[in-house]
Amino acid sequence: SQQMGKWSLSAGLRYELASNDPQLLGDTNNYKRTYSSIYPTAALTRKIKDGEEVQLTYGKRVNRPGFHSLSPYIDYTNAPNLRGGNPLLKPEYIHSVELGYMRIWKKTSVMPSVFYRRTVDLISRYRVDYLDTMSLATFANIASADALGFELIYSQTVTKWWRFNASGSVFHTK
Repeated sequence: SQQMGKWSLSAGLRYELASNDPQLLGDTNNYKRTYSSIYPTAALTRKIKDGEEVQLTYGKRVNRPGFHSLSPYIDYTNAPNLRGGNPLLKPEYIHSVELGYMRIWKKTSVMPSVFYRRTVDLISRYRVDYLDTMSLATFANIASADALGFELIYSQTVTKWWRFNASGSVFHTK
């Protein structure tokens, strides 16, 4: 991070190597997957005056599929509506940009912001016909998503030991 007068810049980079190896007894398929990714973050902040600043941020995040999403086991208990995971599922990656304003008074702070998020390899529920008489509900990376929204965070110190926080978000996802 670096401070330059009323401006400050911070940036970071994280590398991750992950592996999963779901196995089903009696199944000879190899579902082992190894993937790596770099996760950059950056924030540019401009101090307007004491207790008031504007910040532009970027970050990349990951949403890894969970155990049930990856499990190769097919649940037949509700035939003909089968459920199962997808051991070849990839993680979702979210690119997020946010422009925020922060105003702090003695006991109160308000932080409105607008954001844009792009999700690639979106994990979605997916239903396929299975064995001509059944269907299988599973998961697949079949889409991407764009979200645009507004968020507001409000914080109020009521007493020394009690702080009231409220937040809300409105967004549109396509």
